[in-house]
Amino acid sequence: MNYWKKDFALSDLSTFVGRNSTYLSHLFVEKTKKTFRECLTDIRIKEAKKLLIETDMVVKEIASLTGFQNQYYFSRVFKNSVGMPPKQFRTKESLEHFSRS
Repeated sequence: MNYWKKDFALSDLSTFVGRNSTYLSHLFVEKTKKTFRECLTDIRIKEAKKLLIETDMVVKEIASLTGFQNQYYFSRVFKNSVGMPPKQFRTKESLEHFSRS
């Protein structure tokens, strides 16, 4: 199952691996320098970028598929992470792909 596709919390992970959520939270920050939520968001954004480049799905659909509750929140998080909105990213990547061909 792709847990980044649904609302997945640290408590879900702690139950899955049989560890205390406080311990896991500390471990995430110690090993990655990021919180669990930040790591999960990074995974979701990485998958969203892939879908924006490789498919013609609308942004709303990509937001839903990657575990964001709505398109507006997804667009805000995407822009903060990537530096541009999803539609602009798709256009830029498409232009770069054609210029390399």
